[in-house]
Amino acid sequence: MGLGGGNQSPLNDEWGVTLLDFSNIDKPQVIEKQEYAVNFTATNAGICDSIGNLLFYTNGEKVYGPNHQVMENGTGIAVINADGYGYRLSQGAIALPYPGYEKLYLLITVEDNLFITMGWNLFSHTIDMTKNNGMGAVIEKRALLVQDSLTWGKLSAVKHANGRDWWFVIPRRFSNTYYIGLLSPTGVVLKSQNIGYTTTDGVGESLFSPNGNKYIRVDNRNAVEPGIMMAMDFNRCSGELSNFQGAYLALLPNTFGLGASISPDSRYLYVNKITEAYQFDLWAIDVFSTQIVVAQNDGFVTNNSINFFQANQLGPDGRLYIQGLNQGFFLHFINFPNRAGDACQFVQHGMETPTLVAREIPNYPNYRLGPIDGSTCDTLGFDNHPLCNWRWEQEDTLSPLQVTFTDLSAYEPIEWHWDFGDGTVSQDTSPVHTYMAEGIYTVCLVISNQYSSDTMCRVLQLGTSATNNLEASELISVSPNPFGDYFHVALSANLHNPVFRLFDQTGRLKREEQLAFGITEIETAELPRGMYFWEFRASNELVKSGKCIKIAK
Repeated sequence: MGLGGGNQSPLNDEWGVTLLDFSNIDKPQVIEKQEYAVNFTATNAGICDSIGNLLFYTNGEKVYGPNHQVMENGTGIAVINADGYGYRLSQGAIALPYPGYEKLYLLITVEDNLFITMGWNLFSHTIDMTKNNGMGAVIEKRALLVQDSLTWGKLSAVKHANGRDWWFVIPRRFSNTYYIGLLSPTGVVLKSQNIGYTTTDGVGESLFSPNGNKYIRVDNRNAVEPGIMMAMDFNRCSGELSNFQGAYLALLPNTFGLGASISPDSRYLYVNKITEAYQFDLWAIDVFSTQIVVAQNDGFVTNNSINFFQANQLGPDGRLYIQGLNQGFFLHFINFPNRAGDACQFVQHGMETPTLVAREIPNYPNYRLGPIDGSTCDTLGFDNHPLCNWRWEQEDTLSPLQVTFTDLSAYEPIEWHWDFGDGTVSQDTSPVHTYMAEGIYTVCLVISNQYSSDTMCRVLQLGTSATNNLEASELISVSPNPFGDYFHVALSANLHNPVFRLFDQTGRLKREEQLAFGITEIETAELPRGMYFWEFRASNELVKSGKCIKIAK
């Protein structure tokens, strides 16, 4: 996210690109890159690989590679109103893996007809990340998908029920028509459907629920007309919309700049105008009758303007992030969006950004949505093998031994087993646990369904007394570092039940070895390159921990 990187703007720290790095899932790292010569106004889309390595992104005018330079053939994806400042359509682009082709991607963009506030035509651009030593190249651009006047952005996508292909949807301007595309290994097939209101068109958002069953659209024309909210069911097999529900967000003034997002469990819809934020229950028969207020803008000023609410996105950490309508140095976020009412914890201006941001929050679908097992279109043999992930935090500062655990797992787990590392367990999805004493605890979550299970273990340090036993820690060493096909763990004393564990960057246990006095060789040939974390325990107590790096052979 960001405005005016490189030499495009005044040389001061207010301008440049802000990156959110979710490698630390508990607390994202905020990174400033003033030197990146990129402008985002509203259109912002990109994609990483499955372990978080950046592949490419776009501001609607150009495609940038993982080195933040314009990709080969990455110019000219936009023709009209391409003034170098980035397109102004919220959700004006989206990036999808090309089904059936490794490292091939389809970038879909809407042309920005700024002067009459509408999208004009829909295009696709094919990107091959095997080109230029992994820096990628645009191998086809401006393939026309739809020739028509379209909404000002509001492009969204969801995985097909077969677990491989993709649906994408964009509304037609001043109409109740929706263009619905299917991306499969053979290319794109388009159709249209009429449903619901014939609406005006302005600043808003559309999105699918994380489970793909709901399609939501919020829209408005200006600051004096009520905003329109629409909810529909979506059939991931047929690509059909149904069960339309609509309502006007009639609390005036200031419906201009509507945004929307949905909780990770797909239950709660959050809609905000610039001064208020609302929660709706998507599981209710009448969705819009469940409206409650979860935040009223507190008037906080940043960059000489109020930090209003606008664009929304669900983050990889399970929080919902909200950008302001005006340029500023803060993001709002919802800490626990799976909770009803005020318990969701809407935190205003809770994350400071090093550069100016506004409106240009990234647009992406739920890439970790699997097939609908057992459905009529579950024909490819894919199953939902669960992928474990979770975060933790000390929610109540007055209770430092109370820890809130939030499940972030994907691919439809149906059972959860938490081991809190203190002899207690839980089968809750996202439990709150109180420890009896300060210390270092290894917490493991095992998730499962009918197909398989997955485990993630992480080390929690609670309180100031949770320090390593320095005398014992001197008795163990790990070498070499970096390592290749193996490394050695040297233990120079006989300790009770000495255990060595190796974890990858996501916290997954990769090796567990019972150690003996002397040197133990641990084989690592099949482990991929990257950083790993290790811990050494004796008598089930943490003695020493560290990190090491696996390099190529």
